[in-house]
Amino acid sequence: MQEPIRKTKVRYDFNRLKTFCEEQGIQLLHNYENKNINRDTILEGKCKTKNCENIVKKNFRGLIKFGCFCEYCTKQNSKEKVAQCLYPQFYICFLVFYVILVM
Repeated sequence: MQEPIRKTKVRYDFNRLKTFCEEQGIQLLHNYENKNINRDTILEGKCKTKNCENIVKKNFRGLIKFGCFCEYCTKQNSKEKVAQCLYPQFYICFLVFYVILVM
């Protein structure tokens, strides 16, 4: 019987943060070099969306999983993904119901 395959443990440290930010083009607002960083450390940075100056506050794990987008841009991105996934006629119905629910 085979032993279960274990996933490689992810290290949430400054080196990973620095590499991730350089690869993704994320601009952090504070210097985290001398701070104790783990997966639950709250990080602050600028939203990656063009022409958006909002500040993003996410933990390290959330930053890696979901990206460096503010709350508003995250909602806009999800609407665009829904539009791409659904057929146009279903999307129009979705928008009508969404507008009715929001108002």
